[in-house]
Amino acid sequence: MAVCCDVFLKEQPNKFKGQVNQRGQVDGRDTVTKLCISFMTTEMIEIEGKMKPRYASVWFSASWGTSEYPSNARDFVKTWQPKITDANIAKLDTEKLVGLPAWLTIVHNVGKDGKTYANVKSAVMPPPGHPAPAIPADFVRHDAKPENAQAKAASAPVPAAAETDDLPF
Repeated sequence: MAVCCDVFLKEQPNKFKGQVNQRGQVDGRDTVTKLCISFMTTEMIEIEGKMKPRYASVWFSASWGTSEYPSNARDFVKTWQPKITDANIAKLDTEKLVGLPAWLTIVHNVGKDGKTYANVKSAVMPPPGHPAPAIPADFVRHDAKPENAQAKAASAPVPAAAETDDLPF
């Protein structure tokens, strides 16, 4: 059981620059924008001698794709929040995902640095009667951390809309 505690965009070097994609085009982008959706779980782990909720996240290309060619981000969010559909995902303000509950499937992967990372594989709505855990009062969101406070990324996967009546928020 978890709660979405952060959603942010991050500019990263494009590891595919110069390579030919499936459409036969050379990828000339220096950087790519990634979307991170992060969760705090009910599982407690020891960090620097203190018990804290496990933090796990999932990363996507910052695009919703199309209904015909959906992105992984689109599929993930629609599976987690079934009221979000192809018809209304373009209006989704990703900030409104923060605080929503999720039942997660987490996989553990060992990185190049030898550390084990908890990565979210999928998220669904929790069964009735399972309240979301609270986001700890001392949790600092990515864009509020001093090293990231200079500015948030200029664009979101989709623009926020003033009208969100058809979304589950």
